Amino acid sequence: MESYERAMQFWPSPREEFDVPTSFGSTRVYAHGAGDSRKPVVVLLHGQNATAASWHANVGPLAEHFAVYAVETLGEPGMSVQSEPIVHAEQSAEWLAEVLDRLGLTRVHLVGLSYGGWLAANHALRRGDQLASLTLLDPAAVFAGVHLPTLLHAALAGLLGVDSVIRKFIIKIRNGSRPSEAQMRLLVDAMRTYRVRLPPPLRFGDADLRSIRVPSLVLFGAKSAMHNSHRAAERARRLLRDVRVNLLAGTGHGLPSERTETVNADIVAFVRSITDAER
Repeated sequence: MESYERAMQFWPSPREEFDVPTSFGSTRVYAHGAGDSRKPVVVLLHGQNATAASWHANVGPLAEHFAVYAVETLGEPGMSVQSEPIVHAEQSAEWLAEVLDRLGLTRVHLVGLSYGGWLAANHALRRGDQLASLTLLDPAAVFAGVHLPTLLHAALAGLLGVDSVIRKFIIKIRNGSRPSEAQMRLLVDAMRTYRVRLPPPLRFGDADLRSIRVPSLVLFGAKSAMHNSHRAAERARRLLRDVRVNLLAGTGHGLPSERTETVNADIVAFVRSITDAER
């Protein structure tokens, strides 16, 4: 919690906080511009072993255009408190649907990184009626299986609980880029001391991907250690009905922090294109 509070100090001010009750526990949500009906709503889902603190460099620029909500996933480190197990993909969608309903959010532009991308795609598949668009940032297991060496390295890092091993893993999946020390410390402490309780991100089938109907933006790190990005990008282009796909050269798995300006600009342009088309 000390690492968490230090990392959250980098969030832009002012920030609003909500603890949203659901059937699976209390979910912490941070927001900028909550309740501003003039702006489209963007909802952010972080990656695994992470928290809302990972969006600190993205929230301010996005909040210039949108009402931004960052949800802390139940079963992950952070301020959400899980009271019931989430073991199936259907339950993941049910949990997020309850969060959005309790916040009174409709037609949201859902953005997910890594495991958060899997959660976002899962929601588009099962509860697409709540979404205006879908943005996936190097999503885990949506379009391609996770590389076995990456899984083994993550398991070893978590099992050993040694700072240096965990740091090497974090830098590896980010293609050599290093987060700030506050962010690194939080990621290391999360992997070392917290046991994630979530369903595994099972690969989506062709029929599942074809059934997603919301407009989608998918960004991949061309050098991501998570999966074969080029094959994943080809599958996304082939199967999603309405999609824009981009491979970011020289970029690893941590897109929002590795390529902050590019990711922010792409999200802004994409969401604006959706809202302009609806007018």
